[in-house]
Amino acid sequence: LCEYDPDSRGGDPADGRKVKSTIHWVDAATAVDAEVRLYDNLFSDPAPDAAVLRCKILKILTAAAIPANTASCSVPKKAKQKSANALR
Repeated sequence: LCEYDPDSRGGDPADGRKVKSTIHWVDAATAVDAEVRLYDNLFSDPAPDAAVLRCKILKILTAAAIPANTASCSVPKKAKQKSANALR
């Protein structure tokens, strides 16, 4: 179930509800393809007491639609380093 709630725009509604997610629609006519990396939780337990890592934490989408005005954005060097370290 999904509905539009203008009071929750910005993630901080006045009535104190916690907004769990926001859907961002992209116009298919002006969208461009991009590679997107989705990272899942590194550990299967929220409070791990041992170093038990999950194997498949990265999913790469090679044809994700993004707004055309974001296509020329670059990833900061620090974020690239964190991403590379997460795959080791």
